[in-house]
Amino acid sequence: MNQADASRVLAVVSEEIERAAFGLSSWADVALRLSEGFPGASCFILSEDQVTKTLRQSEAINIEQRYVDAYAQHFAFRNPWLKVWDFLPDGACAVSERDFPVKLIENTEFYNDFVKRIPNFEASTGLSLDVDPYTTFRIPIHYSKAYAERYDPWAEWTLSRLKGVLRRTANGILTREDENNLQIARAALANRANDLAIVVNNEMKIIEANKAAVSALVRSDVMWDRQGKLTFRDRRLAEAIPAAVRSIAASASSEVASVGAHLDSGHWIVHFSLVAGSRANPLVFSRPLILLQARNLSAVSPVQPLTDAARMLMLTPAEELFCRHLMMGIAVKDIAVATGITFETARFRLRAIFQKAGVHRQGELVSLLYRSVGY
Repeated sequence: MNQADASRVLAVVSEEIERAAFGLSSWADVALRLSEGFPGASCFILSEDQVTKTLRQSEAINIEQRYVDAYAQHFAFRNPWLKVWDFLPDGACAVSERDFPVKLIENTEFYNDFVKRIPNFEASTGLSLDVDPYTTFRIPIHYSKAYAERYDPWAEWTLSRLKGVLRRTANGILTREDENNLQIARAALANRANDLAIVVNNEMKIIEANKAAVSALVRSDVMWDRQGKLTFRDRRLAEAIPAAVRSIAASASSEVASVGAHLDSGHWIVHFSLVAGSRANPLVFSRPLILLQARNLSAVSPVQPLTDAARMLMLTPAEELFCRHLMMGIAVKDIAVATGITFETARFRLRAIFQKAGVHRQGELVSLLYRSVGY
């Protein structure tokens, strides 16, 4: 191999990286182009999530799928080479026979159950790059020790120059993602004029807000914009809401759905829902978008005590309060938060009221209650 050969490999792989990053190709094709440039070599493309310590994506060429699966499921964070990369500057290339020869790990599980089982795998050259605070991208090329003297210098030359390609491509992806997220956020806010509605990412960065939320941010009495991030004046909300956002961003099945708090301005309910975000890309961390809807229940026109209706229907004080909330147009899930009960308890209470009132629908109940007070 010579300079001209390495330059051709660099050009081909660079183009494939840009195609893969924007969905026009696959990362497996990137691994394929690298292995073609170094005949007899195998190649991994690895994207590691440094927050959750999980392997976000792994692609490989010239490695049996069972070994790819074994690496993803067991060896990814047991790889002795991770400690070597920890001591090297970000974006550095490491050459095994120079920096960490395979003989140093011959008695380890990683060597005996993984490296040793894959043909022509003992020597390697790899690139490790922290693309963003969440994502580490690694590209190791593996080959026989018999090829090390010939491949080591040119593999290092090629991978070291791919560092700039990966960074430029990642920046392009993030720019496009910002544009896409703004459009997605605007769609999520459509027809949500009744509440303060704001779309944020997992770090509480404000992506977009409706008119009611913008006015609230300007007033800064409950919430405000602090250097582009949403925060709350009340200490409880300032702690609870970011925690809830992180929880729902980490798991679409998160049970955190709403947070309530009594403030000087009234009783506030904040609901959370995950917004469909940009397509996941292994090169960068796609930050989930979260829709926050805040409502001041105290601003809703109050209903007078239902003394006669409560006596006629034999409602308990808790059931009478529940009915007053329903007449104010407050959703059952919001009543649960406002009164400090679970949603299941709220549903059970509603069914008990239905039974006492002899109705089967919420609309029928509200109509009956309004008639009882002379509306």
